[in-house]
Amino acid sequence: MFLPDYDTSTFETKSCLYIFVFYILFRSLLELVAWDKDIINNAYSGGNSLLHLIAGNGHHQTTKAILKNPDVQMKKKNEKGQTALHVAIEKGYIMTSALILKTDKGLAEIKDNNKMTPLMYACRIGNIYIVKMLLEMLTEAKVKIGLLDCDGLNCLDHAIDNGKEMIAVELLDQDNWRSLMTRVATSAVGGPRPTPMRKLINSMPGVCKFVLDKCIKPEDEAADIELGNVKIKVDFELLEDWYSEWMREGNYTTITETL
Repeated sequence: MFLPDYDTSTFETKSCLYIFVFYILFRSLLELVAWDKDIINNAYSGGNSLLHLIAGNGHHQTTKAILKNPDVQMKKKNEKGQTALHVAIEKGYIMTSALILKTDKGLAEIKDNNKMTPLMYACRIGNIYIVKMLLEMLTEAKVKIGLLDCDGLNCLDHAIDNGKEMIAVELLDQDNWRSLMTRVATSAVGGPRPTPMRKLINSMPGVCKFVLDKCIKPEDEAADIELGNVKIKVDFELLEDWYSEWMREGNYTTITETL
């Protein structure tokens, strides 16, 4: 393929790049990158790099080829502070998102300008496959589910606000599920607080029942309630939807009743 001696900042070269990306001209794009390695990390419209453009259009095979290039900057951000992983998840491209995440797991902990993590994007979009991939990284400390964005919302909020029930259940099935329910509300004192519990009651009653069942349970989960004299562990803080900064994981009020 013949390429004239264009500077990569010129309109002509940018036009070639966009044509190759949007029309999936795989080999032509790779030859353009081989011709000028700076193309791969240059900032184009919106501060997007070549990887952003490809990932945002779901070109899986092209993404795979570009990721093999040693010059590609995986953590490069656009003007919104998004990496290519943010963009791929936001656009709903599962295979491309998974490929980028597997290539660099460190991308899972990067926030954009609105403090949105890849997990928050996946929860908002309802991408259960990517959500599960990210949650598997909890043990590697690459993902923290209790983080808040600039609006004070966590990943559970994003799932609830966008009607993603499967995502909400997946999040609440994690060992540290309680941290998602006990975020401190930021609304005015005395006014209604849009806490996760209240959101679940209003829009996801089935999921809310799942949470309530977790709030009232035998202290010894192996005990047979029908035999009586079973200690019941009751999480009054969640049941009353009451939050305090001093509250920490595991501070439950326990009562004993004969059932």
